[in-house]
Amino acid sequence: TAPLRELMKKNSKWEWTDRQQNAFTKIKKLIVHAVTLEEYLPFPKDEIEKLKTATENDGELSALKSHIHHGWKNLNRKLLSGEMKIYYGLRDELFEQGGIIFYNGKIIIPTASRKLMVGYIHRQAHLGITKTVARIRSIMYWPRMEKDIIDIIERCATCQTYQRKNVKEPMILSKTPYFPFQFIGMDIGEYRGKIFLVIEDYYSRWLDLIPLRGKTANEVIDKLKVVFSTHGTPENVRCDNNPFSSKEFINFAKSWGFTVTTSSPLYSKSNGLSEKGVGIAKNLIKKSIHSGTDFYQALQEYRATPLTRLQYSPSQLLMGRIIRTRVPVSLDILMPKTPPENIRIKMEEEKKKTKENYDKSARQRKDFTVGQPISIYWQDHWKEGTVIEVLPEPRSYLVRDVNGAEYRRNSSHLRERKVEQPSSPCHQPVSPPTRTMGSPREPPSRKPATEPRRLSYSHSPLLDQPGTDPGPQTQANPRVSEARPDSRETPKKSRYGRTIKQPKRLTYAEF
Repeated sequence: TAPLRELMKKNSKWEWTDRQQNAFTKIKKLIVHAVTLEEYLPFPKDEIEKLKTATENDGELSALKSHIHHGWKNLNRKLLSGEMKIYYGLRDELFEQGGIIFYNGKIIIPTASRKLMVGYIHRQAHLGITKTVARIRSIMYWPRMEKDIIDIIERCATCQTYQRKNVKEPMILSKTPYFPFQFIGMDIGEYRGKIFLVIEDYYSRWLDLIPLRGKTANEVIDKLKVVFSTHGTPENVRCDNNPFSSKEFINFAKSWGFTVTTSSPLYSKSNGLSEKGVGIAKNLIKKSIHSGTDFYQALQEYRATPLTRLQYSPSQLLMGRIIRTRVPVSLDILMPKTPPENIRIKMEEEKKKTKENYDKSARQRKDFTVGQPISIYWQDHWKEGTVIEVLPEPRSYLVRDVNGAEYRRNSSHLRERKVEQPSSPCHQPVSPPTRTMGSPREPPSRKPATEPRRLSYSHSPLLDQPGTDPGPQTQANPRVSEARPDSRETPKKSRYGRTIKQPKRLTYAEF
């Protein structure tokens, strides 16, 4: 440092000679090599040489080295390739040391080593997209790096297996019925060892609770015959699968003239009204037991209580009157009164408000197609699978897992699976691959003669495929350039037949 310190002394003459330049270069090498190459690189020291080789074999970075050493003045920015244009804007922050190029103290990674570098860092902890991008940005650089990082992480098998549950999808509104018991929901509940069948009317919200001796289809059918003989046969019954998907129940539905819509397994929200009815029934039972009152009197009060915002009770909507309970009321109140005709409009408005609030935190997902690779949510993780069939029920699919087992699942339990490339960076050894300079190269893409020829530095021998024509090499010196092909050899004509005179453009050789 003595030659540099002498320049800083008082009354000393400022004179920058080869002696000062050599001292400055030596100090710069020591600082860059000691700090950047050994501390900032997230892999062992023996990988540094491989990174140097990969940088040397990268056509883009080889040209970039030449620009760093020889300058950018004689270079036409309009003729640069996409990445080189980005480097051109960062030229004041670029420098090369020991065969490796740096931007603002961060190592610029060659094209062929980027996937392996991302995979090496990501597989240390599988921290996800945001943190992995932040980590790599702090120590490395290459153009459009965030897009490359996201694409690699989204294909990581480990991250896809242990990712979070899906965000809920927008609510699908059920059709508003025109009359009582047109659509009903059913479910089987249990409380303290007792089994009961819950039936709720979609129009009036009339709740029925029927004790069962078992969960067999024949037991349920016997109870439903009594209900249907009282209120009439519904057009559609919405329920869970067991025992409503059994052969006996399907035959019963055909003989009585109603359709059955079952919900996807493990997704009770698709039969939300019945699930809510089970919750109401259990709540009434608990409070009746605790207070020592009769459960059926509590159920009677529920049926006589007006619904929120509709101002009519289930008994009024079903039978046109308020049922008599132990609570004293006047005779006029108990007289039959037909609900207004606009009650259905109020029901639809209420459902729209509910959907609007529900959808605030929901997100629409794309539909799946047959044969599409997917992830199936199973207990606390996701496993690989494939879509076999798109079922007629909303957002319902028949899927098959890797073991060959088939399931019916709602789209909330399915997620698009991005298949990893054969050479996945998350399962590769630490060392980045390198090739010699003699590796075959792909032929450059041909462009029309009328389009200006660009100087491309994006070709990388590390990514070449064997068995192709080597093609022309990228020029290392930016001052030497091929002449632009003269597109005026083939005259162009307008649609009116006139010859178009092409403007004369200077080539690098004419500057």
